[in-house]
Amino acid sequence: MQYFTACWFLLYNYFPGLLLGIPLNNEKNSVMAKQSHCTLKQSYFLQPVMRRNIFSLAEQARLLDRDTDNKIFGSYIFLNISENDHCFLMRKIVRYIMENMIFDGFDQNYEHMEDAITFLGIVDRGLAKCKSKNEEQVNRNIEVINNKIKMLGPDGKNKAIGELDLLFHGLKKCAFQEQKL
Repeated sequence: MQYFTACWFLLYNYFPGLLLGIPLNNEKNSVMAKQSHCTLKQSYFLQPVMRRNIFSLAEQARLLDRDTDNKIFGSYIFLNISENDHCFLMRKIVRYIMENMIFDGFDQNYEHMEDAITFLGIVDRGLAKCKSKNEEQVNRNIEVINNKIKMLGPDGKNKAIGELDLLFHGLKKCAFQEQKL
């Protein structure tokens, strides 16, 4: 078990930099946040292999999802959050997913989980300096997500993994939105 934990620690902290640290295209790889401290790069979302693997993972988890009525990452997550705080909210969601869904003893063995961990780790580090003017509201929205997952019981974690594609789109939208600010 200690070997497994050490491997994940190394993978999470060192390997992502090697994987996505190489610029794909200087024009598309520019730092997104000129006005904020977020440094999410568009190139994270333009890599077909990473995108395909995250979408495959989400599809694989969705096949096991019995609850098709509820969405964890619906548009309500942005309720009462200003556009300037979207990246901060996404950072909190990514951390919540990593800490409570992936690293907190997730039972399922999915084929592309390592890619999702790598991607979310890179995004988390990219958004690490994001600040919010309305952190209380962001925390309330995270609590709504947490309550929804708890309400779904054991299937809640599976549902969250099944919606990683929605999270991917939300993160991508924030990255491209930051460029416009």
